[in-house]
Amino acid sequence: MLHRSGGAGAVVERDPYFVATTPFPGAPTVVCWRETWERKLGPAGRTGPGTESLVVRTLADPTAVVAGTSNPGYVAFVNSREASPGSGAPFVVFVDPLGVPWPAVASIGYRRDFRDLTRHVLLWPFPTSGPGSPT
Repeated sequence: MLHRSGGAGAVVERDPYFVATTPFPGAPTVVCWRETWERKLGPAGRTGPGTESLVVRTLADPTAVVAGTSNPGYVAFVNSREASPGSGAPFVVFVDPLGVPWPAVASIGYRRDFRDLTRHVLLWPFPTSGPGSPT
């Protein structure tokens, strides 16, 4: 159980549901809070058997990490290897990289708008050559 300060001196208790390590330097460790999993993602119909392991696999071994779309402050971990059988949409985990005290899962799901990654701002993997690439 993690305690953190809330507004007006309140203390909020947060319980991690799981924690994953990622290759993305902007969010090397990502937490999924139990309240997010049970009160947001579950009621939205986004969880089920195998979903937790799919989220962890996507965070640990993404195809790419791109800038978020509807919330540009978020980053999207895209897993093109895990596509929806119906639409071919990749599985995406949206992460708030400024989560306190760690980057945190904000949303998950199959997203058709992430099939073409050239339409997104690539954050990881880094280009292997060219301006701005690590040496």
